[in-house]
Order: sequence, then structure tokens, then C-alpha cells
Amino acid sequence: SPEAPPTTMMIRHIPNRYTQKELIHELESVGFAGTFDFVYSPIDTGSMGNVGYAFVNFVGCSSAQRCLEELAGYTFKKHQQKARTKVA
Repeated sequence: SPEAPPTTMMIRHIPNRYTQKELIHELESVGFAGTFDFVYSPIDTGSMGNVGYAFVNFVGCSSAQRCLEELAGYTFKKHQQKARTKVA
């Protein structure tokens, strides 16, 4: 059987000071409200900041594809960011 399109995206180069709550709010503010049902943003226990990436599961493959297209090169609004966002 053919492989289903992915619904989970890995967002990389998230500024380390972003909390999971801030990331969720930012995703919602750029048009993804109601399109995802799970966010995992690992925390560095030493610095208590995120490790720079998160996994987001979208409820449909079209939202995941839109994330891939729209967030590639995205600049997060809060906290400084040296590298452009990558989505895979």
C-alpha cells in the first residue's frame, strides 16, 4: 500500500528561550490554530531552555505540508534567533 503523507513535522532552530507555551501561541498566531494536536519541545535540564527543536503533529497532512512550506525560513517573533527556521 502507498505510504501516507506525514502529519508530524520537526521544527528546528527555535530560539532556546522559547517555552512550549510560547511556541504553541506563536504557531496559533501565524495561522495554525486548531490544526495540531500534539507538541513536544524537549528541555535542556541544565539551562531549562528548549533544545532548539520541536515535534508538532498536525491533524491532517495538508496542515503539515503548509507548515513545511510556510515556516521554512521563518523568524520567530520573541527572543533572538541566529539561524533561520527549518522544517522537516
